[in-house]
Amino acid sequence: MKLYLHAFIGAIFLTVIGLDSAWAIEVNDIAKNIVTTSDRVPGLITAISYTLGLLLGATGILKLKEHVENPTQVKLSIPAIRFAIGGAFFALPIVYEAMEAAINGTGEAGTFDPDNTLANAASGLFGSLGRLGVTLDINNILGNFIDAIEDVPGVIAAFAYLGGLYMGVVGLWKLRAHVENPEQTKIQDGFIRLIIGGALFSLPTVYEAMDSAIRGGGLGLMGNVTSILSGVSMVWSSESQSVECASIPLVSNLVSGLMGNATMSNALCGIITSTAALPAFLSALAYLFGLIFGFWGLVKIKDHVENPQTSIWEGVTRLIAGGMFFALPIVIEAVRMTVTPGNMVALSTVNTNTGFNDGTSFLGNMIGNFFGNIGDALGFGGGDCTPAGLDSALNCFMSDIFGPMHVLLNFFGFVAGMIFIMIGISRLIKSTQEGAKGPLGFGTLMTFVIGGALISFNAIIRGFSGSLFGSPITFTYARIKYDGGMSADTLAHAHLTISSILQFMILVGLISFVRGLFIIRDVAEGGQQASMMAGMTHLIGGALAVNLGPALNAVQGTLGIADFGIAFT
Repeated sequence: MKLYLHAFIGAIFLTVIGLDSAWAIEVNDIAKNIVTTSDRVPGLITAISYTLGLLLGATGILKLKEHVENPTQVKLSIPAIRFAIGGAFFALPIVYEAMEAAINGTGEAGTFDPDNTLANAASGLFGSLGRLGVTLDINNILGNFIDAIEDVPGVIAAFAYLGGLYMGVVGLWKLRAHVENPEQTKIQDGFIRLIIGGALFSLPTVYEAMDSAIRGGGLGLMGNVTSILSGVSMVWSSESQSVECASIPLVSNLVSGLMGNATMSNALCGIITSTAALPAFLSALAYLFGLIFGFWGLVKIKDHVENPQTSIWEGVTRLIAGGMFFALPIVIEAVRMTVTPGNMVALSTVNTNTGFNDGTSFLGNMIGNFFGNIGDALGFGGGDCTPAGLDSALNCFMSDIFGPMHVLLNFFGFVAGMIFIMIGISRLIKSTQEGAKGPLGFGTLMTFVIGGALISFNAIIRGFSGSLFGSPITFTYARIKYDGGMSADTLAHAHLTISSILQFMILVGLISFVRGLFIIRDVAEGGQQASMMAGMTHLIGGALAVNLGPALNAVQGTLGIADFGIAFT
């Protein structure tokens, strides 16, 4: 009995996972089914309109007879409008074409394809490369999700088309009702349906207008420069002055498996390479939100015309939010350039410190990090990582994780900033009664600001460094001024340890700074567990940790022991 039970459960399991891939059901299949099962609705609407045309023609003749017999009781406009609307029902395709031409201008459906930026293009490329691997990772999940909903825009287009057909028929019927009884049915009830119906037929043109209203002339020269720099920051660490996590994952992981020399940097870079598609995924979601918001905004405008109790702002804000979602890469760069000027972003991508006493070189780091474990096997990389003591082990550890950790924080800040900006856009459709989280609330404003700061937090922390110590460049090259007769080898080991401690404190400071930005945003949202003091402590403490060298120089100068301490130059 137990054997039969196991066999039965196994059969169910195989049925669920699908021995044949054609059995798999996903959102695309549901979307296709919706479109397929509704393909006869236009024929039904045509049949109904033809019947209404016959009805209006027959009743129009009767009303004309009644007018001739009793002109004071039955106005001539009643049979006239019935003949006109009946003829419109018979010529419904021409009416639909006129509705579309009123919005589109050409009478032909357009196309809509929003532009992208280098950062999102790089994200999509890295994500696609990551999906080439046989290991299931976040890139595969994100890619499968996008593949599973790629037909959803077709469903929205189908609903818009059916909505346009419906609006055209009801709009003509409302015009007839207005002529026959103007006190009960207002003329705008018919016209708004014809206009919104034309907009639904010309939805790509409406989407293009929404996108252009936000995008304008594009990024411009400085915007394109900052977009390039944001793409470069995914693999370039200004703190370690090296290219990080740029190795080919398949080759690198294969070599690490064969040689058994996987390191913490491989794990950190693995996080980036396995989630590199996140910015492109968020942009794809924003595109889908834009489609929905555009459709929703047109419906809300119709509702306002029919019932002024529905504020026109509800429709307009949805169109604006939809346009911002379409132009999300442009909005991101605009917020970044508002929070941090382009020259600050450019300065934050060059060397931000004066180097360390660990013997690293730009060429060695570049070759080692590009080829990953192959470079390690060939002997490229920074520092002396021979087992010669605790100081060397500490240096090996920090040299290994310093650059990848900085790049990982860059990537995390970019993704978190994108999410915050998307949250801010979505709040534009909320009511002002939401308070701090409303469209004009302080929390919404700070959500945009903190989103821009996270996207370019390197530039922000450089600004804090310049404010605290007068220079955005951190002094990190250590020199013990009073050596007490120590040998050159002993001094080298001491300097090596100091460099490792500085690198550790820089990482702690960067993490603390990011945490401070999150806390300040929580304060603006009205969070009860967050305080401005805690946020500023994280920001200032993080900036001091990143600039530990200049901070120690200042302390030694204040105490008058600069000639006996450690000079950071």
